[in-house]
Amino acid sequence: MTPRRATAEDRHALAMLLAELAREHGQDSDPLAAADTLLAGKGKAGPVVLVAPEGAALLGFAALVGHFPARGFTWGLTLTDLFVSASHRSKGVGRALLRAACAFAREEGYTRVENAVREDEPLPRHFYAALGIAPAPRHVYRLEGALLDRLATEAAA
Repeated sequence: MTPRRATAEDRHALAMLLAELAREHGQDSDPLAAADTLLAGKGKAGPVVLVAPEGAALLGFAALVGHFPARGFTWGLTLTDLFVSASHRSKGVGRALLRAACAFAREEGYTRVENAVREDEPLPRHFYAALGIAPAPRHVYRLEGALLDRLATEAAA
């Protein structure tokens, strides 16, 4: 299994992975619409999706978006999701996808890859620790829902 960039032919298999991801996180979503969004990446900001194929199936995916500026006014990549189907975990698929994301970053001129992992998700935290990747000392502030609406309304006033 060699990860590669997803193509339009991966739409349905990617949607199946996205549906599994949504179920695991208790989310209601339209997996085909999400697959279409991932596959429609534009320019350096993306999104870009890398997939781990096995025949016609996909074992997992890595979703990436570019951000600017990163340190030194360069482009960085945010790994927004690294997901491996439950039946293929602990078999090197996640590691292969992360390596492919790093190779993609180098090939396309990004200077770093970063990812945020929730405190209540021990599996991804152990995954990164086993690779020798330490968490960055920073906090993530999320603006959504009513707070996002309120601040947007205040900006318009």
